[in-house]
Amino acid sequence: MLDLRHDVTAAADARAEATDAFARYGMPAELVQDGLLVVSELVANAVRHGHAPVRLEVTGEPGRVMVEVHDAAGGGPVRHRPDDEGGRGLHLVTALATNWGCARHDDGHGKYVWAELAW
Repeated sequence: MLDLRHDVTAAADARAEATDAFARYGMPAELVQDGLLVVSELVANAVRHGHAPVRLEVTGEPGRVMVEVHDAAGGGPVRHRPDDEGGRGLHLVTALATNWGCARHDDGHGKYVWAELAW
């Protein structure tokens, strides 16, 4: 798990970590950019709308990775209409990920938004 700063550098740090994880799990090169876009969107949402600490966890196996972005805020993500100004990130995640969702931490402090990428 990677602790991220709660600022504009978080997405770049998360992409660097995810790039290494994607390679470890054998993600095909043609899918890496899509995976990094998913990571960027989830991290940007956590920094913009969540509370510190923000953490990234990437786990997986050959053929599948799970991206989780943890933060201390209680509320879940809000999907805006596609024609709204801004707020299109979750539509991108929906289009690129095999599946995604949100869950609260077992201790009741915060949540994590996850996305599964499979090939």
